[in-house]
Amino acid sequence: MKGYITVTSMPDRGTTFHIYLPIIEPGEEKARVESIMERQPTTGTECILLVDDEGTILDLQRQILLGLGYSVTTCASSIDALKVFREQPSLFDLVITDMTMPHMTGVQLTEKLLEIRPDIPIIICTGYSDQLNEQKTRALGIRKYLMKPVSRDGLASAIRSCLDYR
Repeated sequence: MKGYITVTSMPDRGTTFHIYLPIIEPGEEKARVESIMERQPTTGTECILLVDDEGTILDLQRQILLGLGYSVTTCASSIDALKVFREQPSLFDLVITDMTMPHMTGVQLTEKLLEIRPDIPIIICTGYSDQLNEQKTRALGIRKYLMKPVSRDGLASAIRSCLDYR
């Protein structure tokens, strides 16, 4: 919005927030709304396998994906994800996995998924990894590498990029 916030806090006196927003001139509001509408993320109807051991992140990303129109199967462990994928590998159009998980990392899961189905697009998400970067992930067959926190628009864009690339 091109505004800003200042905060002042004093013990035993309280905290004051000042929020400064730009003035919108008459006629600008419609242009801003149209601009926001143009930036709506792309959607789809494909089936996504979503893997993350953190329940809150799993639920949030699931809601985002459902809101974008995708069918979603969630797994809270990489071992469960591998089992689900083995049972119906052709069901999924894309896999989104966290990097750091117990028992099997996102990279290890990716390797096993690609052994089963070499054409499956995979997106890996991580908060931090000194072992992984975009070049390394591509060499492993991972299509996209996203840093957490992942925005709805960033996720939507990465998904379409992977699916439309095929």
